[in-house]
Amino acid sequence: MNLPLETLIDMLCTMRPTGSRSERKFRRRWLLNLPGAATDPFGNIHVVIDQKDGTPSRVLWSSHTDTVHRESGRQMVYVTRKRIALSWRSKSNCLGADDTVGVWLMREMILAETLE
Repeated sequence: MNLPLETLIDMLCTMRPTGSRSERKFRRRWLLNLPGAATDPFGNIHVVIDQKDGTPSRVLWSSHTDTVHRESGRQMVYVTRKRIALSWRSKSNCLGADDTVGVWLMREMILAETLE
């Protein structure tokens, strides 16, 4: 099992143009296996977390799973004490943190709530 920071780094290494195979693979690897994950007819993945009283939460968190990369594949990132950045050796010109960090945060919140 990956630690949260390792998971984020791994997620950031994936270049995912809209509708690409790499975006579908990312969704399967990181989202569709979450407890309670479901896909609607439009392809949106959602997880409903119940409140303490057992009723479904009325709060919606939303993010997207694609990145602005032109090509699919893996890119190199590096980590220091103060930052996560795109490696100068990477074939990419975009870190893809929008919205990878949002997906990662929601995933961590879902896991924290469902594994309680």
